[in-house]
Amino acid sequence: MSPHDPKIIYAPANKVFRSPDRGLSWVAVSGDLTSGANRNDVVTMGVKNSEIRIARNDGIAAWPTIVSFAESPKRPGLLYAGTDDGGWR
Repeated sequence: MSPHDPKIIYAPANKVFRSPDRGLSWVAVSGDLTSGANRNDVVTMGVKNSEIRIARNDGIAAWPTIVSFAESPKRPGLLYAGTDDGGWR
């Protein structure tokens, strides 16, 4: 929820969505803020994710996505987002 207007709600995914009317309508206010990386191509500790057979994605439904999001408490419309693929915008 916006700290400046209680009618404004934000919902981050890979894009940031904004509702000006408490969730009755939504519009994307950003492009894709993630790297768009393919989870199967990621190498962790020398093992490519596509080669893992047990608990391959550890229950993660979507990756990459925005995991941290806030609107500036001082400046309306200034948005901060951090992603689980290491990006921040």
